[in-house]
Amino acid sequence: MADILMKIAYDGAVVHRFGDEVVVAYETEDDIVEHRYVREQFIDGELPEEDERVSVEIVLKRRELPPLTGEDDEMLDLRSHRKNTIQGPHTF
Repeated sequence: MADILMKIAYDGAVVHRFGDEVVVAYETEDDIVEHRYVREQFIDGELPEEDERVSVEIVLKRRELPPLTGEDDEMLDLRSHRKNTIQGPHTF
């Protein structure tokens, strides 16, 4: 069984809905973050309506896998090519 290390929830609202996409703005501790979602990401393809209140829940778990090694795991390579770090004003 995986250990749960952290749980976070952010409240937000759908700020734009166009075609098969929605943009949700979340209030975090540091900033307002916008994230774009497409219909395929939703259960049964049902998109929330514009101005609808939503929340996102993030659960960080420890996986029962062997430690990463440089020989066979691409995750180690990703550490040195981090392009997804966020600092200052941003949108997703």
